[in-house]
Amino acid sequence: HDTDFMEGANLSLLMESSGHRDIRAFSLAMVAYYHLQHGRLESALAFSCQARDVLLRLGHHFTAGYAGLITALANHQLGHIGEAVAFINEHFHGTSRDCPTWSLWATGMVVVLYDQNRLEEAKQLCEDLLPMVSSASATEVISTVYLTLSRLQHLQGKQKPSERMLEKLLGILQLGNYQRFVNMAVLEMMRQAFTTGHWARLDAVAERFDLAGWVAENAARTPPTYSQSWERKGLAAAYWLIANGRLAEAEAVLQRLLAVVKAAGIMTRASIIEANLLVITGKGLSASEQAKRVDELITRYGLLNINRSVFDEAPGLASLMQRLWGSGALMLPDFYTELFPSVFDAAPANDPLAVDPDSVLTPKELEIFELLQSGLSNAHISEKTGTSVTTTKWHLKNIYSKLGVSSRTEAVLRAAPR
Repeated sequence: HDTDFMEGANLSLLMESSGHRDIRAFSLAMVAYYHLQHGRLESALAFSCQARDVLLRLGHHFTAGYAGLITALANHQLGHIGEAVAFINEHFHGTSRDCPTWSLWATGMVVVLYDQNRLEEAKQLCEDLLPMVSSASATEVISTVYLTLSRLQHLQGKQKPSERMLEKLLGILQLGNYQRFVNMAVLEMMRQAFTTGHWARLDAVAERFDLAGWVAENAARTPPTYSQSWERKGLAAAYWLIANGRLAEAEAVLQRLLAVVKAAGIMTRASIIEANLLVITGKGLSASEQAKRVDELITRYGLLNINRSVFDEAPGLASLMQRLWGSGALMLPDFYTELFPSVFDAAPANDPLAVDPDSVLTPKELEIFELLQSGLSNAHISEKTGTSVTTTKWHLKNIYSKLGVSSRTEAVLRAAPR
């Protein structure tokens, strides 16, 4: 198991017994990676910086580059975005493509470009890396390239290619026991199904990877230390709970994830989890109260840390901030709104409904519309209302027509909380 490769090891004894300079250098890199996996970011920074310095002096340039990537990842997760970006930029632009370490720095650059919303550049770099990435590559590199490219394809509306990319990644991961990387793929599968309202696929993924089992097992249990695998699967479970209208359970899961992530100091993940909490607990609040909560989120994590990753992994945050900004309730600097033009355009992407649902929908349609807003699938709506799935679909078609919308996602985004 890749997160337990040194479980129970006496790290001090390892370093004391690594007398040979080459063995000691590689041991430093191993220990740095171990700390990174378990959320001990300050220790990961200290060991990776030392490892990189020693490895460079010994001429082990590729492993030195990998230690450098650990340094960048640790800084990124701590919320030191500027430091991480500068470090990756310097080494990416200073490394030629024919150098073996280029793929490492290019992988880091993919994350930088994506977070900065430079999506076309990120996609091109992923496509450049793809032929170079094989099952023999570092698993961090493989998963970053495949996951990012899948997400970028999904953002472009290429649903089938994005799904195939994730399945191919799962096939590669079968070569080893890489549960945390599998759970990263599960999270992306659930995110894509959730954001497109593809409830059948969402339920299928949840069943395939037993998210109900995760919820039952972790309902009242918190791991003693941070686990990346646990956190990613937990967020996937939260999406599933929200989609099924189980908001109180979703909030409890998110609060548990947030406590563990914040205790480990992993600010990038904490901002995503807290943004999800804001979206589900902010429904029904006044615009001024919602704006106050968004301001608090920005104050806690810094404006530049509310980036593309946060918008994509906290579905609903972008539309909430856009609506508040468009109405003047939320003040944001021009450079930030210009960085995310698809979110902060002049014309709101989701104008309020032109008609009041109460005035145009029948009692049965209103009942179905309220269940729709709770995130229930057609099957669950049918179960709640005692109608067949075919009848539910017929009602939904009439609801969309009366409200002047074309899809369930548009109906939910444009409707006022009920």
